[in-house]
Amino acid sequence: MHKRLNSIFFALLIAVLVVMPVYAGAVSGNIGLGSITFTGWAAGFSRDAVTVTLSAKGIPVISCYNPGKELWVSGQNPVPVTGETSATYSPTFDENGKFDINLEAQPNILNFTPKQLGCPNNNWKVRVDFVYWTYAKLTVTENSTGDVVWQKESSCTTTRNPDEISCPAFE
Repeated sequence: MHKRLNSIFFALLIAVLVVMPVYAGAVSGNIGLGSITFTGWAAGFSRDAVTVTLSAKGIPVISCYNPGKELWVSGQNPVPVTGETSATYSPTFDENGKFDINLEAQPNILNFTPKQLGCPNNNWKVRVDFVYWTYAKLTVTENSTGDVVWQKESSCTTTRNPDEISCPAFE
């Protein structure tokens, strides 16, 4: 009797493991500048749609427009800003479950006044000329469950002239 129960148990266990989704996802690509970008690919996620999110933090280089003198001047001591963008990828992946990722996040300055961003007062207009990105995170979330199934984050170093970014975890 025990042999038969063991055989049935193992047969059911094998059946469950065969139909149960397995997540062995991988993402590969590079962080770059534009605003901040991620270009690469992902593979090995579920058959359901996933959302890929790029989040970043950095210090902007701000120009301020003086409406009285009609000229742009450099802002001083701006606050750190964030950038975030997401895209959903549906289960139309190729036969290997691989899909391309192209994301670009703009710095978000909507919640800041011109004075907070480094202009003399709030009557000035603001322009973001460049961002020294200091942190980046890429997250893959399964849409059907809301579960984060893959994530990577990194401190970043950004230089200007030449404009380059280095985020070691993505290299």
